[in-house]
Amino acid sequence: TWNVRLAFDATDSVNLYVAAATGFKASSWNLSRDSRPFAADMAAINAGGLGLTNLVSGTRFAGPEDATVYEIGLKARFDRATVNIAIFDQEIDGFQVNLFLGTGFVLANAGKQSTTGLELEANWAPTDALQLTFAGTWLDAVYDSFVGAQGVGGSEDLSGTKVPGVHEFSMNASGTYNFDVGASASGFVRLEYIFDNEVPIV
Repeated sequence: TWNVRLAFDATDSVNLYVAAATGFKASSWNLSRDSRPFAADMAAINAGGLGLTNLVSGTRFAGPEDATVYEIGLKARFDRATVNIAIFDQEIDGFQVNLFLGTGFVLANAGKQSTTGLELEANWAPTDALQLTFAGTWLDAVYDSFVGAQGVGGSEDLSGTKVPGVHEFSMNASGTYNFDVGASASGFVRLEYIFDNEVPIV
């Protein structure tokens, strides 16, 4: 895997950057009670007299995945505030996924999955006692190619559909006020708001 990053200081307070990287994730093994042989192995299992009455195919593992991500961003730091912005595009070949088959989950590999996203993080301290923060993320996660599933024998084409369990938008905002109590103690009051939009389960 490799990682390349170019950064430029536009001013003493603002840094701009572009980056590209690849990543690798090893095979994931199914250690649950739903771990089953691949469909391609069923003939050999039955021929060897190892087949059971209720034995059906599934998966014991999902193969490795390879990721490529491109990112552009800005990092700014001022006297009382910081701002970080990142826009990225990620593609994963062989994306590892849990498929629900009605009675349990099996591991499988999608052909390709991509995510385009935007991240914004800001902190502002208008006074020494008050700290305000905001963090928001927008994600567009899609199966670019997912016909059936490795080892499951499925024929459903999920290409072009949203990836289950991924929030399209999420945010966290907070305000913290610090104060002194007498000469030897201190306290704070904190208000926080967290939001995640609804996501498809399967």
